Amino acid sequence: MEITQILKRPLLTEKISKMPIRNKGGNKEGKRPSKQGIRERYAFIVDMKATKLEIAYAVSKMYGVEVDAVNTSINKGKPKSRTVNGKQVSGFTAMYKKAYITVKEGQFIDVYGNLPE
Repeated sequence: MEITQILKRPLLTEKISKMPIRNKGGNKEGKRPSKQGIRERYAFIVDMKATKLEIAYAVSKMYGVEVDAVNTSINKGKPKSRTVNGKQVSGFTAMYKKAYITVKEGQFIDVYGNLPE
């Protein structure tokens, strides 16, 4: 499977943007990290058949970073229904797979740099 087929698109949501940020100097007091620092986790929509090793390889080749960990989750489709020509039509939204990527300390991914204009 090619790299472009494994990574479909970055997932840019409010929840993802609130993921942990690593402080530059470290945090020994156990307090929440400050807003300044380096983001360490990113999320991508990936192919359903892609494994964690393939995802890590694709991210490292595409963005030039070292991947520390990959966590995946499969989101099942939700039931939806609508009325068409006076009849009720029901179905499901599409399933998709999310990959949460943790990069090595001091590295970051510029997800906005590779987006088409």
